Amino acid sequence: MAALQLQRYLERNTIKHPTALLHYERRLSDFEQGILFLCVHIIAKMERAPDGFYYLEKSLVRAVMRQEGNQDYTRITEAVKTISKTDLRFNFMGQDRTFDSYEAPLIIGRATNKGRGVIAFEVHPRIEKLVKDPRVFARLNIYFISALADVRRGYSFYALFRDLVDRTKSTEVTLDYLELRSYLGVEPSAYPAFKAFKQWVLKPLLDSVNERTDLQLSYEPVKTGRKLTHLKFTIKPQAWQLQLFEAEHAERMVTELAKSFDGALIENKKEPAQIEAGASGERAGLIDKCVKLGVTSKTVERALKAYGVQGVGEIIAHTESRFRKMDAKGEKYDAKNYLAKMLNEGVGVKAAAERQKAEKAAQALAKREAARLELSKAEQAAEALEAEFKDHQRKRATELIETQSAANMVELSAVVGDLIPPLPDYRNRWRSIEGEIKKLDRRKITDRTIFNGYVVPEALRLWGKPEDLNLATYKKSKLIKA
Repeated sequence: MAALQLQRYLERNTIKHPTALLHYERRLSDFEQGILFLCVHIIAKMERAPDGFYYLEKSLVRAVMRQEGNQDYTRITEAVKTISKTDLRFNFMGQDRTFDSYEAPLIIGRATNKGRGVIAFEVHPRIEKLVKDPRVFARLNIYFISALADVRRGYSFYALFRDLVDRTKSTEVTLDYLELRSYLGVEPSAYPAFKAFKQWVLKPLLDSVNERTDLQLSYEPVKTGRKLTHLKFTIKPQAWQLQLFEAEHAERMVTELAKSFDGALIENKKEPAQIEAGASGERAGLIDKCVKLGVTSKTVERALKAYGVQGVGEIIAHTESRFRKMDAKGEKYDAKNYLAKMLNEGVGVKAAAERQKAEKAAQALAKREAARLELSKAEQAAEALEAEFKDHQRKRATELIETQSAANMVELSAVVGDLIPPLPDYRNRWRSIEGEIKKLDRRKITDRTIFNGYVVPEALRLWGKPEDLNLATYKKSKLIKA
């Protein structure tokens, strides 16, 4: 039951997280960003101790930040030290934040006690006030730090879209490509081509968020003329599961979160319904979802008895659809009484034919999604193989050049010299090295372009094997060796 207890706890332990604080300096590592969010969570949920400090416990970090080594006390203290030297940048991506412009460190003092495994920290008073009562906020759940703890840039990527959904109710957003790179801390020199950025940064982030969180993201590139300038993202909510946690880990998280953020401080003070040990996970989830909105467990049990698990799920989905429409119109409603009325009257329960139709549609959608995922995996594999092949060609050409006679190198130089385009940078550079290929300095972009674009293919054409020239043959040779 540890996983179920943890999910119920987490659903009740979201916090109003100041959106300004989502956009701190990306020079912080992923681990430091996670520690920063934990500190914000502690400030939002707890009161200062009589000595004026807040306390971050090593055991809490170990439970939440799951990677190997994250329980090391020295590493945690170094992260807190780095955070205390880093100004938070408010209003990073818009004009509707709490401040027009403001920068300050969150932590202004810290003390350590290795024996107790705790770090005490003092907080900037202005930021402390903002954290405890934010005027512009996103609702963030501590679970997703842990869910994305092993994903490079994962939490900052997720937080950006969670912020947009909570703050603006947006389902689509178009982001400037260069601003997104900057936000994620991608250096201008890294992955200069979008194809590389997509393969090594964007796709892993999308896959992780879609698999592990409550958001489903997709995107399409937007070009200005022939140049890619923006990315248009579509954001959809989705159910999330505690799929990353083994029972032992879930138990540890329940213990540490309850110890650090006891029940009196949880926003929803109402105790969750007691669910018998034999209850199905789906049934338990429905009861818990309704209780979270204030409906009594007896009301839900009566509906389950009358309409079954599927029927109650349909009632809840129908009611949530009504809520969204009323929200869009700005209409006020009592969610607790509205849902209770729907459950008592069975509003939203589908007829057998309608269920069959919906089931077929869901199966078709699942089939299309599976086909899309297979295609995506195939594309990723093809891109990875192509990158590996190009790397092989460069290494192979280098090896061949090192073993050639002077006469062979003169032949290669003559061929390359004829192929180099009549551009001043390239021609002047080729003349400056007098056609001696070994003088090319591949750390320089011009030399690297000459080598990769002209020397490599010609060296392989002259002296290489079939698997050095053809991707399909290279792939086949790999399979034979395997």
